[in-house]
Amino acid sequence: MTPNGFIVQGLGGSDGPWIPEGIGYRGLGWAATWPLGSRTVDPEPDPIACALHAEADEEWNAYQEIVEASPGLGYVGRYLAHCQRVGIETRVLLCETDCHLPSLDPQTREAFREHQGFLGYELSERMADVSYVAEEVFSVPEFAPYRQRLNRFGLFDTEEALDEYVAARDIALATGVTIEPSGAFTKFLLYEIRAGAVPASDLSHREQLVQSLLYFIQRHERSGHTLQESFNDTRRFLPHALSVLGAEPRTRWSHEWQLLEEANASYRLLNEAPESRVVRLTSAFRTLADLLREQRAES
Repeated sequence: MTPNGFIVQGLGGSDGPWIPEGIGYRGLGWAATWPLGSRTVDPEPDPIACALHAEADEEWNAYQEIVEASPGLGYVGRYLAHCQRVGIETRVLLCETDCHLPSLDPQTREAFREHQGFLGYELSERMADVSYVAEEVFSVPEFAPYRQRLNRFGLFDTEEALDEYVAARDIALATGVTIEPSGAFTKFLLYEIRAGAVPASDLSHREQLVQSLLYFIQRHERSGHTLQESFNDTRRFLPHALSVLGAEPRTRWSHEWQLLEEANASYRLLNEAPESRVVRLTSAFRTLADLLREQRAES
């Protein structure tokens, strides 16, 4: 099993599978995986949530077979900080799977052994957002013998026990039992990380917001898109950005603020704007990011 990285789950954001009373199920189906995803959709997408998920998608979509876990503590810290900001209670899991990507740095893996609590072996998909053990063992009669083999978290204690269950699934499929084929499944070994062991980022709301807007601009630059195209994508977040930044004294960035308000005033004119105006608007974001970074250093 390869140590892949960390998974953030939002507590209370998932109904989860039906589990009989007396089993304190804590597998992947117990909570919502990467819960900020619900804040990336219209009508008012959250720019920080959108940037965090787009950043992960860039990495995850670069490979065909990759578990949606993050090996980066910096990324997880920024994700946790925004969850706290919007009122999402979280837990952090560390996972090892039969997929080789991503790969958690061995030093980081060792450092978290003293902060981890063993949960067990789980059968899921690479998105890590479903538990086939929990959904099937208690509802499919053919799997009744395996109910007694689950631990107090509703998972298997050993990989061998999980492998036996997978083999039983294959037999059940061959005899016509209606369950999902096993081909696309991933075996997970799950640990729950002690609360606070992964520190939330100390970036302010304003600084993380501006960094998120810059992320979209820089992503388009890496893709060879024009500044106009990159800002057309970013402009949908301007109303939200102005409302958040509006609580901050503007004396240190009055020119940049004027440019942002000008962009927000007319989306149609922005579409028709010359390249030089888009360059100025992009520069405004960069200057705001520098000013906010300086503020954090001074405080």
